[in-house]
Amino acid sequence: MTGASGNTITSTGSNITITGNTASVAAAASDGDTKAEVTVTNSNSTATSSIKFAKGSNINLGVANNEITISATNTTVNSVTGEANAGTNNNGTGFNVIVGSSDGSSKTGTIDPIIKYGETGNHSVKFNYNDNDPDTNDHGVATLDVYTTSEVDTKITNALKTFDAMTYKGTTTGGSSLPTANVSNGDTYILETAYNNGTKTYPAGSMVIAQGTEDPSTGFITGTINWQYVDASGSDTTYEATAITHGMQWTASTGGILSTLALAAGTAITITDSASTGNT
Repeated sequence: MTGASGNTITSTGSNITITGNTASVAAAASDGDTKAEVTVTNSNSTATSSIKFAKGSNINLGVANNEITISATNTTVNSVTGEANAGTNNNGTGFNVIVGSSDGSSKTGTIDPIIKYGETGNHSVKFNYNDNDPDTNDHGVATLDVYTTSEVDTKITNALKTFDAMTYKGTTTGGSSLPTANVSNGDTYILETAYNNGTKTYPAGSMVIAQGTEDPSTGFITGTINWQYVDASGSDTTYEATAITHGMQWTASTGGILSTLALAAGTAITITDSASTGNT
């Protein structure tokens, strides 16, 4: 006779024996140690029942001596690396940031900066994976369509040379006081005092201009520097007005008639000379 809940009843002669049901519980690791399984076995039956516990993220399960130990795993960041974003067919922009964890996992994110330039920021450029330069093969390069300060200076200097422009460098007394190195075509000095270069005396205010053959790599004259003197005496700005018959005459202080104004009398007109002489 079988009683409720798995109890058994047996009789021997006039004796009746009632045996109660017992159950045993055991815990063991299962599924490759990724789960803990608890099994209940009835003593009076071969039937068993079990339940499994699976560990989740950052959770550890341990099984020993029928005991299940549940503990948390503290995950920390142990590495942060970056690389240029290749994208599809190496045409990507920006950078990939890879964060590694102590549990061996990693997460990757992409940042895509933009550089804006120009007076109103209407020009922009990104960091390209492929810089299209086979000599360097750099990745993650942003190339701005601008010149450096030195490149601008060089272009201006070369442009001035093309026009044979004169560059004022200061004053000089001429001769040995003129520089002998780092001189470029068009370097111009003004004489402080009169100077005789062996063939002619040039008054103060005359210009001295450098000429010669320049080294393209430095922009300075190599070899002989030919100093060209420009006489300032021909730039007289002092004029003298002289009264003449029926008019005026203007001459420069260096000599020579510049201009003459004479009046002619018409019908019923009489011209009387009355003028004074002076400088203007």
